[in-house]
Amino acid sequence: MKRALLNQVVGLGLVVVLYQVQQWVGYSMVFTEELPSLMTFAQHMLVFLAVEEIGFFYSHWAFHHERFYKPFHKFHHEFKAPIAMACVYAHPLEHIVANLLPLLLGPILVHGHVIELWAWLTIGILSTINGHSGYQMPGFPDAFTHDYHHEAFNYNFGALGICDWLHGTAGKSRKAKMAMGIVDKKEK
Repeated sequence: MKRALLNQVVGLGLVVVLYQVQQWVGYSMVFTEELPSLMTFAQHMLVFLAVEEIGFFYSHWAFHHERFYKPFHKFHHEFKAPIAMACVYAHPLEHIVANLLPLLLGPILVHGHVIELWAWLTIGILSTINGHSGYQMPGFPDAFTHDYHHEAFNYNFGALGICDWLHGTAGKSRKAKMAMGIVDKKEK
């Protein structure tokens, strides 16, 4: 619980630092009354999604490397059957590098409108909670896929599974395997 609370403070600190840096270099979010068009909004969401998938996959994959796993990522894997709080139960460095930066870089890179940032953060946070809840919320990636990551360790590193598919690390969830009848009797 303390680690999850610490990461909330770390996240707030990172947002303040990123905001100050953006102000200093003259590059910040758009804060106008005029909202982006639906086409711009959709295009930006696709960019955010791509940045999240790439950033989260490679940082998460790196934290599974033997050099980084024990000092940084092992905390998160203490949950073999994840619960929603496990999404922020991580080492603060991992929380910044793997959880927050991939989520925030898309909106920063496209110089998006603040409403796009708020919508994206809502989607990202709900998706992360869903992925660690053991339940499936409609319209979000399969929660059981991330459950399988916690069981099998070397599969399903990404948020969407696109990079996992490209790198051959996509693994089916235990529940999906059981539904298809391909689970080992030992696993049942």
